[in-house]
Amino acid sequence: MRVQSSLLILVLASAAMAAQAADPNSAKAEAWAADFKTADLNRSGGLSQAELGVTKPQQFADTKKGFARMDANRDGQLTVAEYVAHKEKQRQTWEAAFKKADVNDSGGLSLAELGKTPSSQFADLKTGFDKADLNRDAQVTVQEYTDFQSPAPDTSEDEDTGWASLLKKLF
Repeated sequence: MRVQSSLLILVLASAAMAAQAADPNSAKAEAWAADFKTADLNRSGGLSQAELGVTKPQQFADTKKGFARMDANRDGQLTVAEYVAHKEKQRQTWEAAFKKADVNDSGGLSLAELGKTPSSQFADLKTGFDKADLNRDAQVTVQEYTDFQSPAPDTSEDEDTGWASLLKKLF
């Protein structure tokens, strides 16, 4: 029983860290870890397509859609590690495209630079440029875009919103 409990803690800790890496908002990370645990009906440490089929419609929507791409070892189970690796690869691809679009190497994209990218690339940035340009310098950096995509974490209770703090709250 002690081994199962330790394994569950490890799985939840991994899920929480994965969610924290994907989204620094600790409340969202905590919710993601809880949702992962709930969706893992057989407590295998991974999510099968059958388990994803019975989750809420919006819960793990990206996971349902891209399951085959995310299941790196093709074992029919999507683990936290596979999910994190997939999200990291997406982030790296996006940042490489961002850097390529930054033709003047300023570290940010202007509306003129965005206008030269394919219509679907950076679509949300194109439509929300004014809101994403937080410092109003007529260009959006990767950090501004990240801040625009996810609201700032609520630090009213605890200034430490890192994964270690999240794990203390969970366990």
